[in-house]
Amino acid sequence: MKFEDIYNFTIKYWPERILIKNGYKVGKSGFMLPSLSGVWHKVGRKVGIKNPFYELMTWTMFNAFHCEGKNLFEEGRTFLSTRKVSKDKIRKRYFKNLHGESWEQELEKYKKSNSIK
Repeated sequence: MKFEDIYNFTIKYWPERILIKNGYKVGKSGFMLPSLSGVWHKVGRKVGIKNPFYELMTWTMFNAFHCEGKNLFEEGRTFLSTRKVSKDKIRKRYFKNLHGESWEQELEKYKKSNSIK
């Protein structure tokens, strides 16, 4: 599947803005964004697990939004705009996630569909 198709299918389930002002540190280096986690679970239920490409994109977007949300929180911001998170960052993170254990078949299909050698 092409990245654009996977991205466009999945992003429509995410709200345009997510509250991040309820974020807090966990331990030495962890960070929790309860509102984002709640949205991620809702999106995961809507997207489902029948298509592994969409399932992985849901996880990838959560990772990217969490990273961005933490940075924004530290700047004193209260909301994350999901559509403003760089699509290129999401693309790179998605490709990296496809290299994880048990994603070999999906990685090969993705590389072929996106003309990646």
